[in-house]
Amino acid sequence: MMLTDPLASISDAFVTESDGTVTVDVTLNAPSTTPVTIDYSTSDGSATSPADFAAAFGSVTFVPGEIVQTIDVSIANDANIEASDESFYVDLTAAVGASITDDQALVTITDDDLAASSTASTLSGTGSSSGTGTGAWTFSTTFSSTGSSSGSLTGDHGESCPSGKRA
Repeated sequence: MMLTDPLASISDAFVTESDGTVTVDVTLNAPSTTPVTIDYSTSDGSATSPADFAAAFGSVTFVPGEIVQTIDVSIANDANIEASDESFYVDLTAAVGASITDDQALVTITDDDLAASSTASTLSGTGSSSGTGTGAWTFSTTFSSTGSSSGSLTGDHGESCPSGKRA
């Protein structure tokens, strides 16, 4: 027979935004001979529900002999590029059959959306044409992007036609 209740704690957790779910461990320092139930709920920090994570609440139950239970929280995989990591909390309350020694986990969400980057270059060339013939210029350009981006490229070849009209 156990003379004192086991001690319950919750661990901080780290997750990458695109992982979709974070798992937080609730641990007893020793197995209990009777069931242990502990309530939990999430609370906003710099990360807010529902924009960054799905609010969650419920309870975990340890059957005699168990020392670890887990809480899963869904993470929103948005396309927003945050300036820094964001965080929220998972709080433990109302333990039955245990004493809570650490009642709050800090969950840190690392943003994995990449900022678009680009490099601009100026292309120039010289050429000549005479008479009424036609000519063509060929430019080879490579574009690359990381993350989500969109845009367009426009230009004017600036060729003069003998009739004075733009080609």
